[in-house]
Amino acid sequence: MGSIMDLVLVLLNNLNLLEKIGLFCFVLLAYSNIISLIRYRRTTFNLNKGKAADCLENFPIHTTSPDAYLKSKNKVEQFTDLLLTGQQAELHLSQDDINSLYTKGIILNKYAPGTYLYYQIKDNLILERLIEGPLYLAPQVYRTRVKKISFSHQKPERCSRIIEEYGRIMNEKRQKFSLYTFTLILFILGGLRYPDGTFYGYQETVEYQKATSLIKK
Repeated sequence: MGSIMDLVLVLLNNLNLLEKIGLFCFVLLAYSNIISLIRYRRTTFNLNKGKAADCLENFPIHTTSPDAYLKSKNKVEQFTDLLLTGQQAELHLSQDDINSLYTKGIILNKYAPGTYLYYQIKDNLILERLIEGPLYLAPQVYRTRVKKISFSHQKPERCSRIIEEYGRIMNEKRQKFSLYTFTLILFILGGLRYPDGTFYGYQETVEYQKATSLIKK
């Protein structure tokens, strides 16, 4: 054991400062990867045994049905048809409507790996709750987030900010503004396949262009 340590010390003494910094970063990265792997393996093992993490167990899942989804979808279609023909129209969606449109009428299995959303309407604001995981090479095995979405009648822009992430509530100064403020509206109007995410070239589709034209109305 002593000879191994002596060899390590000799090797370290032969390294310059930059090489030592690089070696330290490599060791730190390797250690972080090992910890992440152990945490990931333990989480998936517990899931297979029927034991879920508290954040996953407490995450709400919308109870819906195909009929509820079709009813909510028909509301949106009637609204868009009126706008496309130049008529005035208002779209009133409940919390159940938004969640039914997202789940497409099925009850999701949150215990399967993936990303899940749940919407709440509170004080004229929409709270978008997200859980994603199990994750490898992440601060936690499950990523959780709460995004607050508000709509202004006086201004054309929409406001979307992240108020909680990984279970930590952010103070107002540290709240993050989301770059994708239109995604929920575009999703409801049929312009996106997923209500929270990047566009990935979806702007080129007919559905996206139709949805953006409706927003401008």
